[in-house]
Amino acid sequence: MSEFKEALIALETSVKSENKEMIEKSLETLKNEFSNELSNSSKEVKALVAEQVKGAEEALTVKFNEFSAKLNEKKSGEVKDAKGYSANMKSFIEGNLDKIGSVTKGRSANFDKTEMKAVANMLTTGDHVTGDYIRDYNRNVITLPGDSINVADLIPSVVIDGGTYTYIRETAGEGGVATQTEGSDKALVDFNFSHIDLTTDFIAGRTIYSKKMRNNLQYLQSFLPEALRKKYFATENAAFNTVLAAAATVSSNVIASFDNIAELIMADVAALDVAKYSANGIVINKADWYTILNTEKSTGAGYGLPFGWSYENGSMRCLGIPVFKADWVAATKYYVGDWSMIEKVVTEGLSLEFSDQERFSKNEIVARIEAQVGLAVKQPGSLIIGDTDAV
Repeated sequence: MSEFKEALIALETSVKSENKEMIEKSLETLKNEFSNELSNSSKEVKALVAEQVKGAEEALTVKFNEFSAKLNEKKSGEVKDAKGYSANMKSFIEGNLDKIGSVTKGRSANFDKTEMKAVANMLTTGDHVTGDYIRDYNRNVITLPGDSINVADLIPSVVIDGGTYTYIRETAGEGGVATQTEGSDKALVDFNFSHIDLTTDFIAGRTIYSKKMRNNLQYLQSFLPEALRKKYFATENAAFNTVLAAAATVSSNVIASFDNIAELIMADVAALDVAKYSANGIVINKADWYTILNTEKSTGAGYGLPFGWSYENGSMRCLGIPVFKADWVAATKYYVGDWSMIEKVVTEGLSLEFSDQERFSKNEIVARIEAQVGLAVKQPGSLIIGDTDAV
C-alpha cells in the first residue's frame, strides 16, 4: 500500500514539475512494480500519461483533469470484475482522484488502508483460484486389453437358418477291401455313421446408461462397441474352450518321457500325423509358451530350441506349424489339432445395437451385444489335448 502511494505521489510530483524525463521515470517505476495491476485496470491512465508526455508540459494538468471527469462519467456504465486485485485497484483510483490530484511536493494525502486488499505474491494456486483448473482432454479411452487370439480366429464358420445343426460323423465300420480269390465272393465292407445334433445358444450382454451420461461423456458411444466386443469374445472363448476340452482326444504322452515341453508337443504332432490328421495349429497357455523359449540346450550350455522349432519376428513354429499363445487355454494345457475339422456354427451373427426405446420412461439407453452360436468338433480324433504337468 505505501509503495503504491509513494509511486503515485512521485508521478504527481513529476507532472507538477513539468519535466518530461521525470514523468517518464515515475511512469517506469509504476510499470515495474505494478505492471499487471496498471495494465489490467488502468488502460485509460496509461494512454493519458503517454499523451501528457508527448504534448506540451503546460497542458498536462488540464488534460489530466479532463480525463478524470470522463472516467467519472463512465464509471456508472462499466461492468466491474467483482474479484481480484485489479477491481480494487481501479476502484481505488476512481474514488480518490481528488486526493491524488492534491498531492504536491512536500504535501501528502492520507488513504484508508481498508480501501485496498493487501498485495501478496501469487505462490499458492488454491489461494487465488476457485473452481476447476483449465485442462486438456484426451477423448480416447485407454482400454483394458482383450484376448490375444480367439477360438473363432482359428476355425471356419458355418451359418444355419435354425437353432439346431446336425452333422454326420463317420464311425468305425467293419470289413475291408481285399484281393479277390477267383471263384470266391468279393470282400464285404460296411460303414457306420453318427448323426450329431448341435444346438446353438445365445451369448449376450448389455450395458445401460442414461442419456445424460451419453451427452456428458461423449466418448461412451465410441468406447462401448470395442469394450463390449472384447467382453463377448472372452465369454465365447471360455464357452468354446469347455467344448474343445471335452471333445478332444487326451494325449498319451507325458512330460516325464521327454527333456522339455517342446519335445512333448512335437510327440503329439507326430501322434496326430499317425492318426492321419494334419496339424495346422498348436495353441498353448502363455506361461508354457514362454517356457519353451527358455529351453536350454543342456545345463549351462545356453538356450536353443529343439530341432524342428523356430522363432522369428514374434512367431513361434513347430515343424512349420504356428504355435499360438492364448489366454483362454488353462495353465499347463495345450491343443495340437487340425482346426479345419472344427466349426463355429452361427444362427445369428454377432450384433451390437443401441436403443433408447426399451427404457424410454427412464431416459436410458441400452447397448446390447449378442450372437447365437455353437461349436462343433466334427472329428474328436483331429484334436489332441495335452498337459505339461501330466505324469
